[in-house]
Amino acid sequence: MLVATFGPSTEWQGREIIWDVNHFILVGHGAIPAAGLLDYDRRGQLLWADPGYRTWAAEVDRWETGGQPAAGSWGAGAGSASGAAAYGAATSGGATSGAAPARRFPTWAIVVLVVVAVLFVLSIIIAVTVPQFLMRTGETLTKDIVVQANVRSIQTGVEAYAADHAGAFPPAGEVNGIGLVPYVSVWPVNPYTDLPMTDGGGMGNFRYDVSADGGAYKLIGYGHDGSVVIELGGGDGTSV
Repeated sequence: MLVATFGPSTEWQGREIIWDVNHFILVGHGAIPAAGLLDYDRRGQLLWADPGYRTWAAEVDRWETGGQPAAGSWGAGAGSASGAAAYGAATSGGATSGAAPARRFPTWAIVVLVVVAVLFVLSIIIAVTVPQFLMRTGETLTKDIVVQANVRSIQTGVEAYAADHAGAFPPAGEVNGIGLVPYVSVWPVNPYTDLPMTDGGGMGNFRYDVSADGGAYKLIGYGHDGSVVIELGGGDGTSV
């Protein structure tokens, strides 16, 4: 049933508002509350299909907000009777027979609200945790690269030691800031502890093994969580 149309004072000129079963419909948009219809009217944007529909809309507004329409409040006019009949059908007892039924929130609207809430919470969690994860991952990769460079520096010192000792690599226990002083000018620092790198393994440290005859060695560097990030060796092939 046509209730009103938008007048020339709005860009929606000619768009219709109708009554469908128990609510108003803005054609091309969807259901609107009676309060919204009355708000359009207060702005002078509506042309009512019947003057009595303004009063009817006010009564529907009272019903939608939990009130009970006043008895005998329908205005006179050709369309008022049909408006009252439609309103009476919607309230399942007429405008004057008992309290209006409670309006239930649509199930689809509840589902949409729950989904929106879940997505909002997830977006907050992602916004907080992902940058932290990426930052930690970036820092870890950078430190592991430093470990690799440090182990290569130690290897340079080990090879220089052998050059001065007839090809014999330094014995176990001497690959440190004291034993290789002439060959490693600045002993590398463990990027995870900010202390000098030590032999024996562990995150940010290294392990040095040398063959019994001193003719071969193996040098391993350990990164994040103690994983191997570099493995070097040298010598005449004697098993280490």
